[in-house]
Amino acid sequence: MATIKRNLLLLIVILSVSFNCFAQFRAKEINWTPDGTAYLKISDGNIVRTDVKTNTETIIVKKEQLTPQGSERPLAFDIYSFSPDYKTLLIFTNT
Repeated sequence: MATIKRNLLLLIVILSVSFNCFAQFRAKEINWTPDGTAYLKISDGNIVRTDVKTNTETIIVKKEQLTPQGSERPLAFDIYSFSPDYKTLLIFTNT
């Protein structure tokens, strides 16, 4: 009986540590707009807004804007966040 309890406790500890490790930095591929009428995603290096009712896609940040000077490729990232007024963009590039 003591062995079963010990094994169960060990399993619980391992699972809780595993969930915490994987929950730290997850790629956020889709960000919902505050009003819930559209979502943002990265598509072909652009940040695109997709209206959920019409499925209309609008590029809000072009990949050229995400390309550093002297480089031919845009920044590689999965996690990003806009300010509430959408005037400032925070990008996590894992650097």
